[in-house]
Amino acid sequence: MKLLVALALRGATALVAPRRSCPNVAPSAALPTRVPEVFEGVHLPDRGLLLGRGTLLGTVLPTIVPGIAKDIVSFVLDSGKIAEMVGNPKLGAGPLGYDENIQEWWKIWKSDATDMPDPDLPESFKVFGGENFAAQLVTYLESNPFYAAALTVSGDGFEVKTFDEAGGEPTNHFMKVMAEMNDSRGRPDVNVKFSVKPGGGLEIESMRVREDGSADVVTADPKDWDHYATALIYELLYFSSAEHATIHVLHYLLTNALRACTHSWRVPELNAWADEYVEEIPIKYVEVGALLISEKVEGTAAITGEGGLGGSPDVIPLLEDRLAAWGQSATADEFLEKGWLSAPRAALEKAGVLTEFFKHVDLGVEFSKAVSAAEDPEKLAGVESDLGKFCGNCGKWKSSLSSLETWIQLMVTTGVIHGGTLSYTRCSVRGAILRWRNSESAEWEDDDRSLVQTFIGTMVGMQGEKHVMGSQKGRLVGKNKPITKGPLQDVFDEYNTKQLEMKEAYYKKIKAREDFDDVGFILTDYCPTGTDGKQLTMATYI
Repeated sequence: MKLLVALALRGATALVAPRRSCPNVAPSAALPTRVPEVFEGVHLPDRGLLLGRGTLLGTVLPTIVPGIAKDIVSFVLDSGKIAEMVGNPKLGAGPLGYDENIQEWWKIWKSDATDMPDPDLPESFKVFGGENFAAQLVTYLESNPFYAAALTVSGDGFEVKTFDEAGGEPTNHFMKVMAEMNDSRGRPDVNVKFSVKPGGGLEIESMRVREDGSADVVTADPKDWDHYATALIYELLYFSSAEHATIHVLHYLLTNALRACTHSWRVPELNAWADEYVEEIPIKYVEVGALLISEKVEGTAAITGEGGLGGSPDVIPLLEDRLAAWGQSATADEFLEKGWLSAPRAALEKAGVLTEFFKHVDLGVEFSKAVSAAEDPEKLAGVESDLGKFCGNCGKWKSSLSSLETWIQLMVTTGVIHGGTLSYTRCSVRGAILRWRNSESAEWEDDDRSLVQTFIGTMVGMQGEKHVMGSQKGRLVGKNKPITKGPLQDVFDEYNTKQLEMKEAYYKKIKAREDFDDVGFILTDYCPTGTDGKQLTMATYI
């Protein structure tokens, strides 16, 4: 996520250090011993932790790659030129009448995003989606793992419940997060039931609505589905943003773990990969604490602040529980079952939901086994022993992770999930959706502008070689080069080819869909890097 954009626009200063910090050298006394914690008590092990061969763990400071910095500067300069949306009426031209004073932000993103406009996309392609928001809701739930995490089984179909109509307690993680999103300001509560189409896929069966301030729950007229779909998409945006921020914390812990543990056992081929993984992760972690999650409700923290999406610090324990569940997952399947999905994978697959996502997850499992098999068994045993020691000493986060296979499966699965941020973030700059931050106001407010600026900023900047199961690393000058060498590089090359072939076949398939122009901006998450400005990032650097 390019949250540094928002920091720059707000005049904040980010910590910057050399791109490589040797983990067996203690930091200068003038430097901080630990970056600020996002979740209290969750942090890297103290410097006194001795890993294999007597390595002393040092502080890893935030860094930023020059190419990404260039993209950020361009966005900051361009965003300063546009007319303010604050004070302008929400209702105007555009779908459902709300996009008129937001479209300048679309132009800024298109001019600064990597590989945009995409020459392979038809001119009729709607980068921010069409006018059928009910169709977009269905496509998000079918394709995006963040949104699909809210689905539960209901009879022969599925449902997304934001509240219990009988007044009962929340029954799944999504509903619990929604219960802490208590700043509605005119936004209705919406429950939606879906049936499964004969050939696979979802279709809306019914919507049940409770208007803000009312106790009555009514069935919505189908002609109003687009209207109510925008309210649910807004709430799913909040939920997804909270999950996304928590993935940043996981990646901060895990990438630093592999880097330190591979260094200590003198496995340079694997350590070179660990270096690629950890690069830029600490700065993203710092930005999550600066812009998204705060224990103070005052301010504009997007997830917990009163000027954000509508949540509060009360959601933090739920996110901490989520992080804890991930740390206890030994496989990708355990992660999905115990820490991500609310519906069984088998039921989703049978219904044609998350089909492409599961393909990438399964390829990642295969990849994890191939990487481990390419390593020297004795050295791998030392690395894995240190991984267990490292991950068991991260403050309150007590992970059971102790194998390279587990590490890879968690990173690949969450990397593919993280790719979904680039489709769901686009809904944040649709007026019909953003209006729900405070629908009681007829004009756009400064907090609306702040959110748009932050979300657009998160879509700017990309390192093309840094995708899940990639095999190359970038250079300041010249062409990319292999990440490492030997049997490990052979595995990287093999799976880089496999994932690319899968993406290319998928891209060809979705371009043939009749609704591609309207909902394709959601589907392109699983396409080759650069398609529609997208990428399945290897970790949370974007």
